[in-house]
Amino acid sequence: MNKEKQILVAEDSDLQREICIHQLKELGFENIFGATDGLEAYAFLESNPVDLIISDLEMPNMDGLDLLKKVKSDPQLKKIPFLLLSVYEDKESNAKFIEMGAFDYL
Repeated sequence: MNKEKQILVAEDSDLQREICIHQLKELGFENIFGATDGLEAYAFLESNPVDLIISDLEMPNMDGLDLLKKVKSDPQLKKIPFLLLSVYEDKESNAKFIEMGAFDYL
């Protein structure tokens, strides 16, 4: 596994974002960037290459689902693996995320 990959974590909760970043660093990843919502994440993506997007589903301004749609409709970004963080246990909703282009969900 290439630990030099660039990872973007979009999460509106400061605590949850820092926990996710900390856990990734514990695994040896170094290039991790944080965004507080989908708008900030998308703005970051427009000028910074990343290898993985990890996004909360529910965020203000632009939620994770809208960010997923925007990323997957952008020819420059659509191939970036996208992992959604969801509290929903509804298998149908989560399956819909995969159909929309999410790599997986947690």
